[in-house]
Formats: sequence, C-alpha cells, structure tokens
Amino acid sequence: HSLNVAILLANFAKHMGVNEEDVQELALSGFLHDIGKIVIPDSILLKPGRHTEAETKIMQTHVTEGIKMIDKMLGNFHFQDFHHIGLLRDIILCHHEWYNGKGYPNGLKGEEIPIVGRIAAVADVFDALISDRVYRKGWPFEEVVKYLQAGKGKQFDPDCVDALLKNEKKIKALLHKCKDTTVKL
Repeated sequence: HSLNVAILLANFAKHMGVNEEDVQELALSGFLHDIGKIVIPDSILLKPGRHTEAETKIMQTHVTEGIKMIDKMLGNFHFQDFHHIGLLRDIILCHHEWYNGKGYPNGLKGEEIPIVGRIAAVADVFDALISDRVYRKGWPFEEVVKYLQAGKGKQFDPDCVDALLKNEKKIKALLHKCKDTTVKL
C-alpha cells in the first residue's frame, strides 16, 4: 500500500502545482504516511470485519502516533530544519483530513489542509479501495472512480481528484506496474 501511495503521489502531484524537487520528496514521504500503524495492535489492524467504535478510535491514533515517531527520530538526528521534513509531517498528519472538515485528527477544512495532505488523501483512498484487503476484495477501477467523484468537495479536494483521474490509461498502467513490483530487502 505504501509503495502504491508513493507512486501515485509522485505521478499526480505535478498537476497540482508541486515543484519537481518536492514531487520526488513526496514520493519518498508516501512510504511513511502510515508509519504510525506500527503501534496499532494486529487484532485491530488485520481484523477481517468492521471495526467497533473503540477500535476505530484506536486505528485513528496511527496519525498522531506516526507524527510522534517521526518527531522523535528527527530530534535524535537534528533534521528538524530540512524543508522536506514539513512535507513528510503534512502527509502523515493530514492524509485523513477531509475537505469538508469532518476528517481527523484536527478537523481541518479546505485550504487549511496542506496541498500535500489533500493529494495524499486521494492517493491513499484510491489505493485502499482498489487493492485487496484482509476484509474485502479490491473494487473495480470504475467503482473507485465513482467513489472519488462522489467525494469531491466532501472528503476530497475536487482539484486533487481531477488531477489523479486526468489520465486513466496512465493510472491503470501504474496500477499494473505496482502489482508486478516486488521489493527486495
């Protein structure tokens, strides 16, 4: 999932006016957008059914836990002043904020959400829906597109949805490439 989000971020951020240097950093940051899920118990993270309200609250802490982890690492290595750290923090902290203000953790709305957070929100949901999960099969491409279109102005920045969906053939090729990619450690 993180690889797919990174690839999607890199491939449509340019259409949102993000400069080339930041596009590369966005891709790298995409790998860490869900780093806070490390602290979520597997019983919740890998649960095959719907989460209870309490489990949902625990799952939502992955955003703030991710920021805590990144801030601690940055403090230990004195990297706080690098420009790209702000992009990383914005992606981690804002990829679940909703354009209409009903997201989490801070209920930011519209332009209050940094552009990289708005871009990451669309990329994250796109891949989450199209990919197989423990609890369900991935959705067909056309259904994901309908979901994103229906969420314009509500969950998603309309311009971000349009930028992602602008070139359907390229996205389908990227998805195929993501499925064929194996990461060797």
